[in-house]
Amino acid sequence: MSQAALEPSSGWVGLVISEIVRTDCIEEYRTWSAGICEAARKAPGFRARQVIEPRDESMPEYLIILKFDTRTNMDRWHESAECRS
Repeated sequence: MSQAALEPSSGWVGLVISEIVRTDCIEEYRTWSAGICEAARKAPGFRARQVIEPRDESMPEYLIILKFDTRTNMDRWHESAECRS
């Protein structure tokens, strides 16, 4: 899993999660990603989420972008037990 933080000038920060998912694990991944998005939604400072699924099976990369109001709130959630589970 690859992760990066975005800090655009629009007043929010984002955590990007990138995963290459095997075709036999797609449903399990979708369940996991729904859970992680729901956990983030409950966190202080959460603003939005975006899940980008692959266009085709030749490059099965999934992206999740979680947006928070501040870097502090994003880091707090990223270090939380909810995120780590």
